[in-house]
Amino acid sequence: MQVTLPAFQMKIASFTLFLLMIILTWAVLVYLTYDLSLYYFYQLLPFFAQLLNIALMFGLLIPIVYLYNQLYQKYFKRSITLKLYQQGISLDSSTQADFFSWQELIQIQLQQRHTQIHSFNILSKSKPYRQYFYFNSWMWPVSLTQQHTDFLKFWKKLEALAKQQQLQRISNANINRKTHVDIISLIADQQVLAAYQRKQKWLTTGLILVILTSFSLFIASLLWHEFNDGSINLPHQQTRSISGTNFEAFQNQVYIFKQGQGTFLLPQVSADQFTGLALSNLPNRADELYSNVGKTAQHVYWQDHILSGLNPVQTLYLGNDFSKDHQRVYFRDKHLVNANATDFAAVLHPTFNALVYFYAKDDRHVYYKTQVLTDLNPQQSTAFPNNSQYIHDQQYVYYQDKKLDKLNAQRTQIFSGSNRFSQNLNLATDGQSFYLNEHVLPNIAVHKLWGTTSVDTAHLQLIGHQSNEPYPGNFSYLFADQQQIYVYDEFYQQLKVLYRFSQPVQLHVLENRRFSDGKNIYIITEKLYRTKGRSSGTTTHGFKIILMRETDQHLVAQYFARNPSSLKLSKLFHHNNDASQEID
Repeated sequence: MQVTLPAFQMKIASFTLFLLMIILTWAVLVYLTYDLSLYYFYQLLPFFAQLLNIALMFGLLIPIVYLYNQLYQKYFKRSITLKLYQQGISLDSSTQADFFSWQELIQIQLQQRHTQIHSFNILSKSKPYRQYFYFNSWMWPVSLTQQHTDFLKFWKKLEALAKQQQLQRISNANINRKTHVDIISLIADQQVLAAYQRKQKWLTTGLILVILTSFSLFIASLLWHEFNDGSINLPHQQTRSISGTNFEAFQNQVYIFKQGQGTFLLPQVSADQFTGLALSNLPNRADELYSNVGKTAQHVYWQDHILSGLNPVQTLYLGNDFSKDHQRVYFRDKHLVNANATDFAAVLHPTFNALVYFYAKDDRHVYYKTQVLTDLNPQQSTAFPNNSQYIHDQQYVYYQDKKLDKLNAQRTQIFSGSNRFSQNLNLATDGQSFYLNEHVLPNIAVHKLWGTTSVDTAHLQLIGHQSNEPYPGNFSYLFADQQQIYVYDEFYQQLKVLYRFSQPVQLHVLENRRFSDGKNIYIITEKLYRTKGRSSGTTTHGFKIILMRETDQHLVAQYFARNPSSLKLSKLFHHNNDASQEID
């Protein structure tokens, strides 16, 4: 007796490959589409956006699995012929033919799921030792009809012959009724089968232990590198701050506190021989907070770095992390090679006395950290009083070390990113040009749902800026030309069209977020959207920007902006070129 039916031979390599390809394809698709789909869900249903988007991402698995199932069936599906003889059983396919006598067999096993044949495997003492076939695709199973009936007839005949050969029949059909999985085994050699199962058990256990051990070592290594940074925990009740600096004394030793890193020992430095250098007794400003510079009779230190080029006797601390002696100038632990030490001085900010303003000058140049700002006049350069990232003279404005060459320095205003959700996004404008940090405001705006439009930069004006008041604050920069009102979406770093007027209008700004088109007065409000978890606290998803007519509170337009600090999946592996690079 014989039966021919389609089958998928179980190969670990092909199974692993297809499983990895499914996961990889799904991960890439999620990576590319997650933020886009979440954007539209937030515009439509802000409260349920994340839940719906997660459901959509898992829903993408269905077409992916279906596609790979088609490929799997095309390349791995083949027909096998099972032939039953008085002496044994044979398996024939297009590539090979194998015969197993009753004496060579260890076990024949059939698995059925929901009364459908699922898999068939033969375990033998000679090669091939194990043959394992699926009668259906493991990715996208379908109902078997005629093949199922033919195989069951073959199996009944096989059971009858096995009984004649005194093979032991074991079935768990009664045990697994709830799972609808039936396994029938015809055992030829119980001792060999038991030995084989013990071996498989030990191999499986060993593999699991290797995986768990490797994973544990990996996690332990990550934790070691994360927490074993060499920092020291000091009893702060017994430490003494040195001259208003970040240096501390404990048991006649000197330690430096590094913000965000911890406390570290200065080797071979005695506290009674160490002097902290701080900027104090300033005539028009508060003392600088938390200097990182100090010295002994032998060395000058910035944090725990020795500034070997400085003479301790001649060294002066200038503020803003700049130090000098009669010959050399240092910013932190970096030597400014071309700086003129004689005339070198820090440009002190009139308001901010923390270490956030890193400008200095000599008789020829202005410096930001170690970078020379070639176009600035040292004698005219000064800070904007409300921001710690800009400097200007009578002609030019710089954001850190970037020149904002379209701005008129004498008419420039700075609006600071002053709410707790903004990622330090500052706006500089002279009324004609607009810069967000060092970047020019985009001249192309994106519509809420799709499409783009040009911005009329000649008539563009600021109608709303960030602020902390009224609580909980305003979170976006708002602009308008004669045709459209725009929101700068900090998360997507794009101008978004909030509203388009039917015909050109001349808007008059009455106050922040309140303006008139000559007929109506409009106001813009912002509403935070938050969810509160049982254990995770409150999560801020973003805020809805609402444009209304003031007289009747009629809703004109709205836009949902995500929290700028939210994870942007599509940029997860991208280097953020816009971020400021701190010098360690």
